Amino acid sequence: MEEAESKKRGKEEKKRMEKEEAERKKIEEEEKKRREKEEAERKKREEEEKKRREKEEAERKAEEQRKGEEEEKKRKEKEETERKRREKEEKKKREKEEAEQRKKREKEEKKRREIEEAERKKRDEEERKRREKEEAERKAEEQRRREEEEKKRREKEEAERKAEEQRRREEEEKRKKEEKRRHEEEQKKKEEEDRNRRNPNNWPTYLYEREKSSLFHSGICCVVSAITGSQGFEKDDIVCTGSDSHIDLENYQKNKDEILISSLIQIKSKSGKVISLELPMKVYVPKAPSEIKQEVVFKVSVNGGKWTALHSKEEQPRISIAEVNFVATDINNFQTLDIVVVSRFKRENMIVKATGVSFEPTDDRNVRYIFPPGCFKNDTNVQFKVDKDLANRAKADKQFNGIKIATSLHGVEFEDENILDIDMEIYPDLHKIKIVSVHQKTVEKCKNELVTRLSVLQIATRLRNDGKIQDKCLREIKSKKTEGMRARRLLEEFNNCDEDQFNALTDALEKENQGHLAKLLKKTMDEIKEETEANTGSDFIGDIYNTELKIVTSCQNGEWEVMKKQTLKDFPDGVVISLTQKCSKFDIMGLIVHKDMSDHTICRIAEALYRLSYQVNAKLMVRQNGEDPTDCLLRCVENNKDSDAAEEMKKQGFPKGPPDSPDFGICDGEEILIKITGNLMIDSDIKEKRLKFYLNMNSACAALKLDVYNKKAQSGVQCWSSSGSRSSQARIHNSAHSKGILSNNGIEELSKHVHNKWEVLAQKLGFDEMDIDAIKFDCKDDVRRAVQMFDKWRLSDFTIEKGTDILTYLADSMDKSNCSQTCLNLIKTQK
Repeated sequence: MEEAESKKRGKEEKKRMEKEEAERKKIEEEEKKRREKEEAERKKREEEEKKRREKEEAERKAEEQRKGEEEEKKRKEKEETERKRREKEEKKKREKEEAEQRKKREKEEKKRREIEEAERKKRDEEERKRREKEEAERKAEEQRRREEEEKKRREKEEAERKAEEQRRREEEEKRKKEEKRRHEEEQKKKEEEDRNRRNPNNWPTYLYEREKSSLFHSGICCVVSAITGSQGFEKDDIVCTGSDSHIDLENYQKNKDEILISSLIQIKSKSGKVISLELPMKVYVPKAPSEIKQEVVFKVSVNGGKWTALHSKEEQPRISIAEVNFVATDINNFQTLDIVVVSRFKRENMIVKATGVSFEPTDDRNVRYIFPPGCFKNDTNVQFKVDKDLANRAKADKQFNGIKIATSLHGVEFEDENILDIDMEIYPDLHKIKIVSVHQKTVEKCKNELVTRLSVLQIATRLRNDGKIQDKCLREIKSKKTEGMRARRLLEEFNNCDEDQFNALTDALEKENQGHLAKLLKKTMDEIKEETEANTGSDFIGDIYNTELKIVTSCQNGEWEVMKKQTLKDFPDGVVISLTQKCSKFDIMGLIVHKDMSDHTICRIAEALYRLSYQVNAKLMVRQNGEDPTDCLLRCVENNKDSDAAEEMKKQGFPKGPPDSPDFGICDGEEILIKITGNLMIDSDIKEKRLKFYLNMNSACAALKLDVYNKKAQSGVQCWSSSGSRSSQARIHNSAHSKGILSNNGIEELSKHVHNKWEVLAQKLGFDEMDIDAIKFDCKDDVRRAVQMFDKWRLSDFTIEKGTDILTYLADSMDKSNCSQTCLNLIKTQK
């Protein structure tokens, strides 16, 4: 019954769907007919409209034939546009209606399909779950059977494995014992060989030679000692060259206070690969002798990078090389290596960490550097330099009379640039003159040396025990942060000292093993006592009210600058300056100068004082070739080497020349510019010579060829007509006018009025450019040039041949040259 009912519902559903389909088709048919009818009516209207327009068009053409075809064309285009617009609107309207009908039908169809799809998915899902359940039951049964079989198999294999392992363990233990014994013997032997191989005393030493010369290196480029083995070194792994050429030496940008004591040594990997050894190689570089008070610094540039100083020592290689001194360092991991060795003032080194620090140089505690936290990006090595002989050198040079040196020459150099300003406290020697007693004057004069050398706490404790200072003073001394500050606080107790206090100080120094300072005080006092009234205070520069302290600095070897300074609160004589950020090298000095001295003058004096510390006295020598005097040789040499240099130049074929230049000061590595002036010039495209002076090289030497700029000129020699014969035979028949405008007196008078018109007049009179240039060389002012021009012209063949017509010719030339009326009048009076 249910099945019949279901069939019945199915038939009814089918009929309903057929009925709906028939109704839909009927609606579509009616819609189609409606559209066809509307289309027919539209076409009919368009036809009627067309006929009407054609009629109107014919009438309009008859009426507006005069207006031309252009207006007709525009009207047609407008009507056509309007028609298309109406058709487009009508089409859009129809499409919209059709789209709405289509969407409605599609929506109904979609809904029906979604219902059917949902029922189908439901049936599929039930079927899938049933199959999954059956599959899971089947797999579980198979898994159980496999696990039982695997368990039995593993139990059997485990038993067999244990038996086999037991047998192997017994064999392995026996083998290990034997292997351990052999390994220990081999390891012991290998360690012994490795110790011998790593011992630098067993390394081979290789000598790399260069062209021999009379210099300190004696033809040796460098010596290398390195480890051997798989990561070892062979002589042919590198190529070494040495150069004393100033062009190559300029690759190292040296400081003014450095002296090159080696050639530029270049070491390159022959294969281009990095030389990376198990242990750093030892490189020995020949060096020139240096002063004992200076330190030797070994500087390298790895792979063309920044020049850095390496730890080094003066050491001879293990091969016999007579009369050559070496400096050695250890280095590794490079492709190219540039090396120079320099000597300079000894430095004091210190590592400045991120927390900052304050520091007083050991050689002069009268300054204190204060590095703030974060002054450098990383822990940075800082080097301090103190030149205490600056004042003595200045005293010996008259150009610095009236200038007093208030501090040592200080230098500070950072491995990296500072990113914050650094304060520098300076406690200068102000050389005060308003001191009553000789004892006060003595302590004041020795104050800076005492601050640097005193063992403060020992001396202060001794003075307290002797009852010469109070407990409070000792506590204040101990509370100070630095030795210099403690020393200055102690010496404040002796600002107004008398004989008893002075003796107490010297006694304390002697008892605390600082007798050298006691002797210094006593010696200074004796010198002051011996001074006469006329020269008492000769160490001072005058009234302290007319002088002032100036602190000057130079950053990166640049121009000197007068610094702004502030007075220290707890020490009125002290000042503080700021060393600006973004710099890695400063030089500082303090000067006492007259108040009216300009900053420019102060900086010029500072540069002269600085150069005085590092320059040597040299002279310029010029020698000419014995066969060709225009072939010259220039050399710049130290004063004490001029005889040897002259002998060498003589052997080279340059025996004679002008006197040597006066002595002048020059620093190692400075350049000398040679220019030829006057009527001489260098016979070359380059009209100047540059010599680079190095104390230990022969680079300040140049050959040049001289030429005469104008061969007609005889610079410095005036030629005048005279009763005597002329040197040229071609001119013997020519004679000067003895009277008239072309006589000596006449041309003198005429030249005064011609003055600066002489050159134009010379061209009109037939002088060529070379003749005019020769006159310019010979004479330095226009009147003298005009005189010489007239002198040459009056003796020329042309002038003599003209005879009496010459004055007319001269007057015409003067008129064309715009000479003054006075000149023309002088000529007219002679006609």
